Amino acid sequence: MSKLASGWGGRLGWLLCLGFLQVAPLSAGEITVHAVFDGQAVISVDGERAVVAEGESGPGGVRVLQAGGGRVQVEFAGETRWLDRGAGASRGGVTGGAGGAAGKAVGPGVTVYTDSRGVHSLTVGVNGRAITMEVDREAESVMLRERDAERAGVDADAGNTVHLRTERGRVNARRVTLDEVRVGGIRRSGVSAVIVPDDHIHRARLGRTFLDRVEVEPSGDALILR
Repeated sequence: MSKLASGWGGRLGWLLCLGFLQVAPLSAGEITVHAVFDGQAVISVDGERAVVAEGESGPGGVRVLQAGGGRVQVEFAGETRWLDRGAGASRGGVTGGAGGAAGKAVGPGVTVYTDSRGVHSLTVGVNGRAITMEVDREAESVMLRERDAERAGVDADAGNTVHLRTERGRVNARRVTLDEVRVGGIRRSGVSAVIVPDDHIHRARLGRTFLDRVEVEPSGDALILR
């Protein structure tokens, strides 16, 4: 090899190294799979979390290809891979980890942390669809907004009319029975719930018709459901 070629080879190597060092920060990205339901998953990338359906893209451009059975196939940074619920991944590979406010599995239970408003909130599977709820131990029943019920495929017209008092005052609601309510690995069938107009509660509530069927253990600022 000539001295000229050798010199350019060395310079090119340094340029590539410099280019890599400049670009490397842009390649950072951590995926965490918080929950998986049929056809959708709760995924966060670098702390930004969203419910992403099959065929859609979410935080950081991660695309969900398939979701179900506790696993999700994602396309991220030009790579396609399968991830299990609770697993994490970066552009460099798959890592362990789980959790966040969506509910973190700890041993046989699920730990629920407070969100930015100081409320215990988590992602709950209702008839296989992901619904964000607040844990409300004062609420007599699981409470869904009409939009939540529609998302979960619940026919509100099939329920009985009940009268409730909510944050916005008295309201006519519909009492229904949910086929399944799932929090992490905790699954309960035939859960009674009420459906209220969208503007009467800020967010769906995980009330006592579910909570009375599990153990709820305070742990500092968190709650552990078993």
